[in-house]
Amino acid sequence: MRNVLVVAATVVLSVLPAHAQQQPVQPQQPLYGGGSGSGPGPRLGDTQDCRAEARRQAEARYPPQRINNRGREMTFENPNLFSAETSFFQDCMRRKGF
Repeated sequence: MRNVLVVAATVVLSVLPAHAQQQPVQPQQPLYGGGSGSGPGPRLGDTQDCRAEARRQAEARYPPQRINNRGREMTFENPNLFSAETSFFQDCMRRKGF
């Protein structure tokens, strides 16, 4: 049993220096836009504009639900609001070219 552990430790330790010398893999294409053929990535102003526009459109389409229960008014956010806002945001960013 001891011989097996010594051999296993020797193999692992001999492979580590070879593995440490390898260069990291570089991605072929950038992950988030801004590639050599495309324009710059989205700026903060672009995303803020699209978020505000998407929020307005989603709230107009799916307004909050108000329920009056025994004199108390309760307001609930429409469950479709989040998915609509996400969709509107993506549409806006596509229109801006991203």
